[in-house]
Amino acid sequence: MEICESEKAKLLVITTKAQILDAVYIFGREWTYIGLLDETSDGHWVNWKGEALDLFWEPGQPYDEVNGDCVII
Repeated sequence: MEICESEKAKLLVITTKAQILDAVYIFGREWTYIGLLDETSDGHWVNWKGEALDLFWEPGQPYDEVNGDCVII
């Protein structure tokens, strides 16, 4: 897995070959696992419960590595 590095990056989205999206919140050099994501028809990112992205990440959750490419959004 490649790590996308950016001074401005706050969110790293990892895409698998199955097109499943996983995301981690970057706080300093620590990774926080967010969970599986979906993009809504109006362009927002939500979790599997349909909650908006900024409502459900919890700093301190473990980061689970997945295989795939990464894209910063």
